[in-house]
Amino acid sequence: MAWAKNGTPDTKSSSGDTDNTISDLTAKKFSVFLNHYIIATSGAILSARYSGDSGNNHAIRNNRNNGGDGTAGSQPQINDDVTSLTDQNDKFHVAYSCDIDGEEKLYMSWGISHGGAGDLVAPDRVEAVGKYNDGGSLSQITQFGRIRQVGTGTFDSGSNLSALGTD
Repeated sequence: MAWAKNGTPDTKSSSGDTDNTISDLTAKKFSVFLNHYIIATSGAILSARYSGDSGNNHAIRNNRNNGGDGTAGSQPQINDDVTSLTDQNDKFHVAYSCDIDGEEKLYMSWGISHGGAGDLVAPDRVEAVGKYNDGGSLSQITQFGRIRQVGTGTFDSGSNLSALGTD
């Protein structure tokens, strides 16, 4: 089982409110998504979306800094960044996905943002698990995106989404 680059990484060339998407994934049983987001304006909460599907086909369980779990079903995305809407810090997420043909897609994510300037301020940590069920075919995915859940925030240039995959 060897990991290899999967799809074309998406790096923002300018600041804006468009999402990062890899739309040329080769269907693989296991994927790793590496995400670095530079927040240009506050209000951008990161979420994951399978296959560009904005229907309510995602479910989520998440927490911030080991706080209580938040849960939600029938969602248009997997919200795996539960930091404050005013958080304008850089964010780094690592996510794993299990994508077996004919099965629901399982997702695990861990993220960090620096939490504020200085060595006296601890970083923020977020953890999430989720699943995706397209409501029928359950075929393997060939597109994965990181989206802004809240319409007011923007990503800065250099924000990146990359993927690795293996069978």
